[in-house]
Amino acid sequence: MRPFLRRLVLITALAAQTVLLFGQVEPRVARDAWLQNASPLQRVSKLAPRTLLSIAADTSNWKALETGLSGYGEALATRDSALFVGGIFMTAGGQPSQGIALWNGYWSGVGGGTNGFVYAVAVRGNDVYVAGQFTLVGGSISANNIARWDGSAWHALSNGLTSTGGGAYILTLAFRDTILFVGGSFNRAGSLAANNLARWNGVTWDTVAGAPAGTVSALAVNANDLYVGGAFTSAGSVPQTHHLARWNGSQWFDIGGGTNNTVVAIAFQGSDVLVGGFFDTVGTVRARSIGRWTGTTWQGVGYGLANCVNSIVPQTDGTIFAGGNFNYKYTATDSTPIGYVAAWRNGEWQPLESGLNGPANAIVYDRGDLYVTGYFTTAGGKSVNGIAVYREKTETSYLQGWNLASMPRLARSTATDDVFPTAQGIYRYTSQGYSRPTTIEFGRGYWAYYAAPTVNAVYGSNADSASVTAASGNSWILIGGLTLPASVSVITSTPPNSFGQVFGYSGTAYTQTVTLEPGRGYWLYIMQPCTIHIVGH
Repeated sequence: MRPFLRRLVLITALAAQTVLLFGQVEPRVARDAWLQNASPLQRVSKLAPRTLLSIAADTSNWKALETGLSGYGEALATRDSALFVGGIFMTAGGQPSQGIALWNGYWSGVGGGTNGFVYAVAVRGNDVYVAGQFTLVGGSISANNIARWDGSAWHALSNGLTSTGGGAYILTLAFRDTILFVGGSFNRAGSLAANNLARWNGVTWDTVAGAPAGTVSALAVNANDLYVGGAFTSAGSVPQTHHLARWNGSQWFDIGGGTNNTVVAIAFQGSDVLVGGFFDTVGTVRARSIGRWTGTTWQGVGYGLANCVNSIVPQTDGTIFAGGNFNYKYTATDSTPIGYVAAWRNGEWQPLESGLNGPANAIVYDRGDLYVTGYFTTAGGKSVNGIAVYREKTETSYLQGWNLASMPRLARSTATDDVFPTAQGIYRYTSQGYSRPTTIEFGRGYWAYYAAPTVNAVYGSNADSASVTAASGNSWILIGGLTLPASVSVITSTPPNSFGQVFGYSGTAYTQTVTLEPGRGYWLYIMQPCTIHIVGH
């Protein structure tokens, strides 16, 4: 038995609020004489609550972005907190924004926009590249189907991308280091003959030898490899490159025989390649509209989705977001409605509330916010116009009085009043005593005081690991849960074997716990200065 276990005497919190943990009361706070002989709960019960804020409830995760678009969106890209939207529209939020708009908490145009349609947007540093089907940007600058916005001015990319007889358009963009790859339907890049796939080095255009003979509608880069999808049956004269191929900079390779119809989306989840489109077979495997290539074999993703998948956004926790023309998901026996956007979680496709009332053309994920644009006017039953955001949240129920709490997601704002807006008091504990934090740290626990039973919602991205520094030994720290429940067995330390058991608080008593729950805080005994690591799924 570890030495500290012998010191376990009593874990309780009754009316007298006398609490002993492992026979040792928390370290005393010398500057506060009235705290010197108090237990953890006694101390925190004397801390001053703040005035309760009045917050209006909104139970839906879907939010409108003001009045949205006057048409519909085709492409999305983020930079820091800014969202760039490309599509077929004249205004965004009532602001003139032909073809390209910026959302940064409010709508604004981007340098006068284009005179046509934007189907693809890519961001690199301060530069925003827009591509589609247009001949002018900023009202007067000639740019054939592709241009660069540097934040203050538009720039053409040489003579752009064109086709003999006209009709060229660009559908997809992807960077490999400083090289921009461009896919679509065209036969010239600048002054060079280039079929449907070309590259821009920042100064001049270059071709890609063996480029597909058909339209390129999806590009994605993983390390040094370029993955190409579209409406073609051959790339580089390599057999079995049906609608999907890989180019390593000099050679083309097939990917398990490709698919039996057009690929529209490509993304990566770990070492796996995810593809979406109009197909129902990948290699020789049944996979309706979305498939997974493991590097050696093809797999379906569940029973699939009932129409084209236009956009895929995978997450590190195994979640896959998909948007497209599908209004149903397939099951083992039939199909069920899913609303044009869905999340693959826990082995099944799940709707995002009631979803959309029309197709999703593009989706992008940014710190817990899933932005969606397409041909729809409602999201989750709310009125929207061509664009909406689904904000992922975790709700935690807290009791009236003091609770051990934590931040269960990586919130966009970690300001204390944003994470716990209706709490009357939030306190952090260190070996120096209690203090009111201005920000909340993921992985730490806090005392939270509520005047009434409360359900607290935290919006943000999933997180499956946290590290917490403990500066002193023979002391207590408060740790917090992750986004998903995690066994206490996942806790480790540097150096090893630096901590004891984990205790939660029920509102009346401390109890040893075996699972860290999202939104909850826990006491952990520290035997020596260390860093605590909590790693979940």
